[in-house]
Amino acid sequence: MPAYQSIFAGAVQDCAHNKCGRVSTETFPERFVREFKLHPKKVATLASWNRIACAVESKAKTTFVNAGDEPLFDGPMDSEQRNNNMLQGDKQWESEHYRKAGRLDEHTYRHAITYLHRHRPNFMFISFVDADFYGHQQDYPGYTEALHRYDRWLEELIETLNTMGEYGRKTTVIMTTDPTAKLRSLKTVRFRIGSFVVSSRIRKPAMAQTATTASPTMNEESNQSARSP
Repeated sequence: MPAYQSIFAGAVQDCAHNKCGRVSTETFPERFVREFKLHPKKVATLASWNRIACAVESKAKTTFVNAGDEPLFDGPMDSEQRNNNMLQGDKQWESEHYRKAGRLDEHTYRHAITYLHRHRPNFMFISFVDADFYGHQQDYPGYTEALHRYDRWLEELIETLNTMGEYGRKTTVIMTTDPTAKLRSLKTVRFRIGSFVVSSRIRKPAMAQTATTASPTMNEESNQSARSP
């Protein structure tokens, strides 16, 4: 949490642990909305870990955020969204501790791809947590499986953007990692994947009415299986 808050605020924050409150400084997703006069749904965060919600916004609902085990509601529901929410409810972490902290990455990824098609956001942050949770449990097979899923999802994300015309061509994908999860069985520290960011070029609109025609986006990352803790 301390690192996430500092990254999104653009400066070191007064947060020393994962239970600190909401970031107190305007974050760069919030700045996108304010400076480019974007609709909140054009700047989105979809995250597996529930605490990410306190890192990406200093004021709730300035942007669109769906984090943790919350179902996703982003407007009129269609059959795909209802199915995504149903699958999320049916398949969760077996451990109550991890179930309360977040959802399986496969649900976050599924929600993110649906959201990408529906809203074509200017910025999307997709944050995964499976590899982290497996690392803390010293589950090396689960950890490596999560990394393989991230590789596969990254390829699928690029393929999806390639079918989205000019929007896809103007989109940049950034993959970041979180270097913390210790796997004692390997007697070393391994990097765990943290997120994909997909960002289309943002041009400051001449008029507020044209703001939604700007084309930014940022994106995403990973998953888990029901064999969990």
